[in-house]
Amino acid sequence: MAAIPHLASWVRDYAAQGLYVIGNHCQAGTDQEVQAVCRQNRVNYTIVKSGRVEGDNSRGIPHMFIFDHTGKCVFEGHPGSAANALKDAMAAAPHPLLADLPLKKLAKLGQALKSGQPVGAVLKQAKGKMSASDAETAAEAKGIVERCTAYADKLVKDADGLAESDPYECYALLERIKKEFSGAEQSAAAEKKLAAHKKDKSFMAQYEAGKILADIMKTGAELKGIGSKPVDLSDKTCLKANRSAATKIVAGIATLKKKHADTKYCAEALEYAKTIGLEV
Repeated sequence: MAAIPHLASWVRDYAAQGLYVIGNHCQAGTDQEVQAVCRQNRVNYTIVKSGRVEGDNSRGIPHMFIFDHTGKCVFEGHPGSAANALKDAMAAAPHPLLADLPLKKLAKLGQALKSGQPVGAVLKQAKGKMSASDAETAAEAKGIVERCTAYADKLVKDADGLAESDPYECYALLERIKKEFSGAEQSAAAEKKLAAHKKDKSFMAQYEAGKILADIMKTGAELKGIGSKPVDLSDKTCLKANRSAATKIVAGIATLKKKHADTKYCAEALEYAKTIGLEV
């Protein structure tokens, strides 16, 4: 997990489109130790212990399989080489909000959602079709509205649940809701919550610390081990190969220690530094 932090960013980028990541821990370690590493690396996906994919004869870790929406394996190999395959698989998949909703009269709205049009825009168009004289059109519009509204309400609830435990993720999610549901009531609600948080100095200090940690983890995704070895910056050869990224991480942690030493984000950054063998 420490060696492949970009998995968490993939979940943030693609979860709304239906991506589901399962990590398999197959090394030694107690449940408590595994959970600690998950917290340190801000893992936002499911972790199982000693799981196995049928037909997997691979050797070495980390190793990844990508299955598309039909269940077909479209990639097998190192996670560092999986970005393009994942992007292609997500592009080919139907939008998860409408995956079980057959659309004939409003197929264009389904395609608009899949092509990246904001959910709020599609929701607004669907609401306008709910009163259509054609029963099939009205029924499809109702289905779209119900799914999009339920999704928006869930995101707002998720953001509220993060307000105390993770101000950074809370703020980031509210910004996403505001943008993704522009024109809908959930966007207005998110904007109102953001305005309230901006007035809370304690919350914003936590947010700024979380933002620095997010940048550290993003830079951490650039780190590469030597050969098949995991990243270990206590090794001079590994440190030399990752000098630029390591310097950025050290600078980020220094800022956290100076300005946000009492935050959980600083503690997580320090723990992360330990997992990659970086002295700070």
